[in-house]
Amino acid sequence: MTEYITINDNDDLQKFFYEVDNLHDSIIRQCTIQSIGYVNDQFLMYGDAEPFHAKIFIQSQFSRSPCIEICLQRVYQLQIKGVFISDACGKLALKQAST
Repeated sequence: MTEYITINDNDDLQKFFYEVDNLHDSIIRQCTIQSIGYVNDQFLMYGDAEPFHAKIFIQSQFSRSPCIEICLQRVYQLQIKGVFISDACGKLALKQAST
């Protein structure tokens, strides 16, 4: 059964980490990054400085969550240290809209 969880703030993120035991004894199987930018038919680049999207596929030893796909949208910074996860952590930094 597929279950989707939307993370909107740091409280949601901490709850997710708690529910998956901080991803203890998990490994990153794959990480992909997709640029929002593109090159048009005139070979001009657009949106190359915009935030990117990322997907991280994590495999765990726990039967209740053997595989987790994390989809991140409009990422400004992504730091991954190692492929074996013993203690997950993270922070959402929400960019304020300009007025």
